Amino acid sequence: MQSRLDAYNASLTAAISAETTAHILGRLILFDPPRSSLILYLPSMSDLHPPTDVIVIGGGPAGSTAARLLAEWGHSVTLVAKQDGRPNIAESLPPSVAKLLEHIGTLDAVDAGGFYRTTGNTVWWGDPEGRSENFSGGAEGYQIESARFEDLLLELARHAGVRLIRGAAREVTFGGDGAEVSYETQGEQSVERCAWVLDCSGRAGVIAKQGLRQPVAGRRTLALVRVWMSSKSWDLPDPSHTLVESYQDGWAWSIPVSPTRRHTTVMVDPTLTDLTRGADISRMYDAELAKAPRMHQIALGGSPAGEPFACNASQYTASEVTGDRFLLVGDAVSGIDPLSSFGVKKALASGWMAAVVTNTCLRHEAMRHPALELYDRREREAYSSLVALAERFYREAADTHDHPYWLVRGEASEAAGVDAISPVDVQHLKSQPEVVAAFEALKAAAGIRLRVSAAMSFAPGPAVQGREVVLEEQIVSPWTPDGIRYLRDVDLPALVRMAPDFGQVPELYDAYNSRHAPVILPDFLGALAVLLGKGILVNELSD
Repeated sequence: MQSRLDAYNASLTAAISAETTAHILGRLILFDPPRSSLILYLPSMSDLHPPTDVIVIGGGPAGSTAARLLAEWGHSVTLVAKQDGRPNIAESLPPSVAKLLEHIGTLDAVDAGGFYRTTGNTVWWGDPEGRSENFSGGAEGYQIESARFEDLLLELARHAGVRLIRGAAREVTFGGDGAEVSYETQGEQSVERCAWVLDCSGRAGVIAKQGLRQPVAGRRTLALVRVWMSSKSWDLPDPSHTLVESYQDGWAWSIPVSPTRRHTTVMVDPTLTDLTRGADISRMYDAELAKAPRMHQIALGGSPAGEPFACNASQYTASEVTGDRFLLVGDAVSGIDPLSSFGVKKALASGWMAAVVTNTCLRHEAMRHPALELYDRREREAYSSLVALAERFYREAADTHDHPYWLVRGEASEAAGVDAISPVDVQHLKSQPEVVAAFEALKAAAGIRLRVSAAMSFAPGPAVQGREVVLEEQIVSPWTPDGIRYLRDVDLPALVRMAPDFGQVPELYDAYNSRHAPVILPDFLGALAVLLGKGILVNELSD
C-alpha cells in the first residue's frame, strides 16, 4: 500500500511541477504513519491555481496591452488567448500612434519589429483624378500584419509576468467578490477565479454577447481580403502608401507590408452591394475588385498569393461597457468602420485605459464608481468621434456615387448608435463656427480683458493621473456637463483662473508655460478659442 501511495504522490508532484494541476480532479491521498490511517484531501481549483487579480480574455492589441501594464504594476494577471484561427490582416497605423506606443511602453519594441514604414496615402475617393498626400513633417506610420503585431505584444506581456494560456474562453459567471472564467485548452475544460475580468475578445465578445452587443442597423460590412505579390517593387510613385478607392457600391484599400507584398481588400455590404450571388469567395472577390479600376490595375501588376478570405467588418456598440467586476475593452466594446483607419490605435488606447481603471478598482475601492464612470464615458466618446469621421468621408463619396451604400453610411450619427459627438473631439471643435469666430477675434484683438462666465463652475471629477483614476478639479458648463480638465494637454481650470490677470495673449501664454507643463502655441490658442467660443470666458474688449 505504501509503495502505491508513494508512486501516486510522486506522479502528482510531477504533474504539479509541469503546471498541469488545473486539470487534475479527484483526491490527493497521503499516508499518516502516526495514526496509521488515510487522510483524504480534496484540492479545490483555488488550491491548485490561486485566484488571480485579473483574467484578460483575448490576446489582441487591447488584451495584451492591458495585461502587460497590470502585471508591470504589481498585479497577478492571466491572459487567455487563442493560438490559431486568427485572420492575418494588414492594417495601417498613422504616425500619431507613436506617441501612444511610447506612453504605454512599447514604442522601442515596435520600432525594432521591422514593420514596413509608410509616408502617407494615395486616394481616389469620389474623384477619378485622385490625390496623394504624405504625412506632415515627414512623419511615418506603420504597415503591420495583425498576427505578427499581436505576437510581439503578447511576448512583451509574457515577459512582464503575465501567465499566458493558449485556449478559448467559453463562459464567464459572476458572484460574490469575483468571477469565474471557464476555458478550453486542447479539448480539456478548466475554470479559474479572479477579482476582475477584462473582455478583450473583439468581435467574439465572450461577455459582450451576453445581452450587451448591439448591431448597428444598416451598417453591415463584409471585407474580402487577398494578398498580392510582385517580383519587384510596385509601380507606384510611393510604394509605401496605403491606397484607397471608392466605387459605385463599395470601396477598396490596399496596404503594403513590404516593398513586394500587399493586402488588397474590398469592403461591401451584402444587403446593398450587387454581389455575384452564388459565387465562391474567389469569384466574388475578383468581381468586386474589377469595380475599382485603379486598384484592379495595380493588383494585376503582381500575382495573388493564396486564396482570398472573408471577414465580418460590421459596425456594433454595447448597451453597457462596464459591470461590477468586468470591463469590455477594445473591439469588445464597439466595432468601428475600417475607413477611419484608427482601429488598432483605438484598441491600444482602450487597453491602456482599462488597465488604469482596473488598477484603481483593485487598489482603491472608494474610487470604483468614478473610475468606471470615466471609462464608460471615454469609450463612448472615442466611438462617437470615429463614427463621425467615417460619416464625413461617406458623405463626400455620396456626392459622386448615387447608391444606397453611401447614402446610408453618410446619415446622421443616430443611425450608428451615437448619442452625441464628444465635447473634447478636437477635430470637431476646430470646425465649429463659434470656435472659429473666437479664434479670428483673438487674432484681430489689440488686447484682452477676460472674465469668467457665470454659467461655468469648478467641480471635482474623475481623471487619469499616472496609473490611477483620481478626482481632480474640472470645468463644468452647459458645453461639458460631465466636466473637462484637459484639451490638447492644456489645463483648462488653470487657464481659466489665470486668464483675467493678463491683458495680452502672449503674456498669458508665457505665464501659463512658466507655471504649468509647457504646451505649444497652437494648442494653447486653440484651447483659449474654445473657452471663448463656448462661453466659458468672455473678452470684454471684443466688439
